[in-house]
Amino acid sequence: MTAWTEHLARMGATLDETARSIAFASPADEARATETATIAVPLLHLGTIRSQGPDSAAFLHNLVSNDVKHMEADTAAWNSFNSPKGRMIASFLVWTEEGGHALALSADILPAFLKKFSMYVLRSKVKLADASAEVALIGLAGPQAVAIAQAAGAALPAEDMRQAVSAAGVRCIRLGAQRLVLAVATDAAPALFDALVA
Repeated sequence: MTAWTEHLARMGATLDETARSIAFASPADEARATETATIAVPLLHLGTIRSQGPDSAAFLHNLVSNDVKHMEADTAAWNSFNSPKGRMIASFLVWTEEGGHALALSADILPAFLKKFSMYVLRSKVKLADASAEVALIGLAGPQAVAIAQAAGAALPAEDMRQAVSAAGVRCIRLGAQRLVLAVATDAAPALFDALVA
């Protein structure tokens, strides 16, 4: 367990042996809460890959389904990596960050995906690394998501599929009007989560 997952356990979370599945209540109670309340969810089932270097955009653009070359500095996009026959191997959320890009994808396929992706680097000036231990992802959804995120110190992008980074380093990606993903350094995640659920 990490300090982040230990903090969640102290808050009453039940984690499976992989620390990727989390529950604070019964599945029925959690499902009911999503109907009316705003919920904060540690996205432990996702991992993060960093693609850093001057060729990051071109490298990703040549391998994935959607345009990465023309992503603006404040954008995020859904994307996928497909087989030559067009079968999806992995889907992920990609966003720009200083020096390159970050990809959030299912943690259970991340090691194999990273190994496969690394085979294509060749002479590209790009470095790929598993950043899951460095980046914590928290989902926030519901009618008060925006207000709660702002109260916790997150800077909010004005449009969907845009991102903003606060002075404290909290990256807020707006997926929809009431859905946000917050990416933060793992050591800052407990304090951010506490602020979101206060």
